Order: sequence, then structure tokens, then C-alpha cells
Amino acid sequence: AVWREKIRCLGLLTFFRQSLSSAICCRNLILDNRIREVKSVAGSAESFLHLLYTAQYNKLVKAAYRMIGDIESAEDLVQQVFLLALVRQKEFSAHPVPEGWLMLALHNLVKNERRKQKNHPEVPLDDIVGVANQESPVSVEDILPNELSPEDRRIIIWRYDRQMEYAEISKRLGISESGCRSRMSRAIANCRKYMKEK
Repeated sequence: AVWREKIRCLGLLTFFRQSLSSAICCRNLILDNRIREVKSVAGSAESFLHLLYTAQYNKLVKAAYRMIGDIESAEDLVQQVFLLALVRQKEFSAHPVPEGWLMLALHNLVKNERRKQKNHPEVPLDDIVGVANQESPVSVEDILPNELSPEDRRIIIWRYDRQMEYAEISKRLGISESGCRSRMSRAIANCRKYMKEK
């Protein structure tokens, strides 16, 4: 009795596997026929891509949003996917399931975006502005090395502490603007040299 039950279960399992295999084959045939119809109606690769864009855009944006959690980034990534499809038209149009190609490309772009965000986290602009508006407790003059000449010290302070433009500094020094830039470069080089020695 136990063996009969096992045989019956194995028979059902085989039946389900065959049914699933048949369903997948039917689905693939339907997809292949649909793709051939769209390609024949579209004519050119660009119009085929346009038809896919209108048919798949919302689906891809939703998928990207679920993966990344930001609607603007999701839309940008989907645009990149279609741009990639346009650039790689030959590979894309030869693919048996273009929708799958688009989804795989989207998945890879999302992985790249996550990796980029992990390596370069974003700082909100408000935080940057808040830090920039705060008064610095240390001035440029305080951190310059003592060995720096008075002329180098003065030009660096004017440029970085008082935020003066090169045109204004050059007028104060009575030299050309390019001469002022050269003098600034030498002053910075001297400053670096003295700071490394410390």
C-alpha cells in the first residue's frame, strides 16, 4: 500500500513537471510570436525600440523603484537602459526576449548605482551650505607655517582668507593678473614644502 502511494505521488510529480514544462514552452512561443509581430509592424529597429519603450517604460520604472527606492533615480536608470538598448541595437534586436534584455540591463545598472552610492554617499546640500556658512574658528593665517615669507603669507591670506579675486590682488601688488597667479602658485608650493617638513 505504501509503494502504491509513492508511485502515485511520483506519477503526479511527473505530471506536474510535464505540465509546467508545456506551459513554459507555450509562454515562450507566445512571446516569440508577439516579438515577431511587433518587429514586423515596427519595421526599423528604432520604431521597435519606441514600441517597447511605450509598452515597458512604466513596468521598468516600477521595478527600478522597488530596487532602489527613489523615483527620480529609477526614471534615470530606465532612461539609461533604453539608451543602452539604442547604442547596442544589433545585440538588442537579436535577443530572443527583448523585455528580458531590458530587465537584465536595468538590474545591472541598479547594482552599479548601489555600488556607487555605497562608495560615494551623498551629502544633502543643506548640510554643505550649513557648514559653509559657519564661521571657521581657525583662520588661514593661523595655520600657515612660520617659515613662509611675508609676501607669500600676504598673498595666500588675501586669496583664501579674505576671498579676494586675482584681479584685485594683482592691482594691490601692481603686477599683471598672470604674474599674480604665478606668484600664488609659488607661494602655495613654498607653503606645502614647509608643511611637509613639520
